Amino acid sequence: MIILTAEVLKMLKMACKEHPSKEFTGFGRTIVTERDGKLAHRVIDIIIPPQTVTGASVDVTIETIAAVAAELAKRKRTISDWRLWWHSHCN
Repeated sequence: MIILTAEVLKMLKMACKEHPSKEFTGFGRTIVTERDGKLAHRVIDIIIPPQTVTGASVDVTIETIAAVAAELAKRKRTISDWRLWWHSHCN
């Protein structure tokens, strides 16, 4: 189960408004919890890095990964709790 915080949901909705007919990808920081007796990942932060997108694909390059690493360093975070890699289907 994946649970989004209100702030993460707001960020995703804004990104979908920016790219209404295109796919895009991002990474999420999660906390593993339990809900209704099952493990759940609560997404508490996301990064949507620079990327090349189309209506059907997302290109994640080494430069994209470097941008994510730089953003994590800027936030003084480690990669250990960034367990989520996702892509959109906004339409």
